[in-house]
Amino acid sequence: IRQPELAEVETLTALAARTFYDAFAATNTPENMDVYMSVAFTVEQFAAEMRDPLSTFLLAELAGAPVGYAKLVRSAPPLCVPAP
Repeated sequence: IRQPELAEVETLTALAARTFYDAFAATNTPENMDVYMSVAFTVEQFAAEMRDPLSTFLLAELAGAPVGYAKLVRSAPPLCVPAP
C-alpha cells in the first residue's frame, strides 16, 4: 500500500471506476450510473482530488498490479453523518 503519484492518475481513475461500478451497478439504473460516473470518475476530477491538500489517496498493489484504493478526506463530515 502506497500513495500514488499524480502521474498515475489514469490508473487510479480506471481502478476507481471499475470498483465503483462493480459495487453499485446492481442497485442502480444504468442511466444513473452513467450520469454519476461520467462526472465523478474522470481523469480531470481525480487529478483535482489528488491535488487537494485535504485528500490522501492510497493505492494497494499485488505483484505490481493495482487491486484497490482508498481516498481519505480531512474535512468536516457531511450533515447526513450524525456522529464522528
